[in-house]
Amino acid sequence: MMRFALFVALCVCSLVTFAEEIKPANVGEQLPPIVATDENGAQHSLNLYKDKSGVVIFFFPKAFTGGCVCENAGFRDYIGKYSDKGYTILGVSRDIPETLVKFKQIYRLNYTLLSDPDDKLASQLGVTGGKRDTVIVGKDGRVVKILRNVDAPTHHKTLIKDLQ
Repeated sequence: MMRFALFVALCVCSLVTFAEEIKPANVGEQLPPIVATDENGAQHSLNLYKDKSGVVIFFFPKAFTGGCVCENAGFRDYIGKYSDKGYTILGVSRDIPETLVKFKQIYRLNYTLLSDPDDKLASQLGVTGGKRDTVIVGKDGRVVKILRNVDAPTHHKTLIKDLQ
């Protein structure tokens, strides 16, 4: 009986810890420590940017599809404007790293792509995986804004106007 009670207690503690790990970030809150796999298969910490630059994290459904090519090319072409405003661009999709590295090479993308096949990163950032959502993080590491269901062809242009 004592072993069973200990087992239940450990399970409950594990569930509480797991729930804290995936608690989505909200606007105004500090970004939790998040690590994701980039297009090269390396672990990429979002906390690398804190105190260095703001971060635009845009989610796109699937590499090599019309809207996603258009959206990614837009960010590629506007990278200098985002950099001038102090922002780093990160693209995220459900694709595996091998697909993303090919996508990046073919379309000459000049920013990091992150793989989120299980929607873990999307959940941690408070968005829905597979949707065209964007999370903006300030230089201080706090979530500034979450944009949902953005328009792929114009997203890069309209967002740059909103950034300070």
